[in-house]
Amino acid sequence: MLDASSTINQSFGNLALTNFNEAPMPETLPILPFAPGWSYLAIIFITWLIIFIIQKLIYQINNHYRKSALLALAELGKLRISPAI
Repeated sequence: MLDASSTINQSFGNLALTNFNEAPMPETLPILPFAPGWSYLAIIFITWLIIFIIQKLIYQINNHYRKSALLALAELGKLRISPAI
């Protein structure tokens, strides 16, 4: 057992790490991307998103008659029309 008068430096728990120096921390990176490629990519993505939404809206508008026809057929199916003899 070692006493307080021993010459061993016990600043660290492991004696192999007595001359250990911590590595310096790197500078913090900015959150926002400043490269021009990111702005080009954002413009392309937003353009694609607008085109995609417009295409879906046109598809919905063009198929409105199908939905109304299916609803009308469903209403006719609920009515039990007796066949004429």
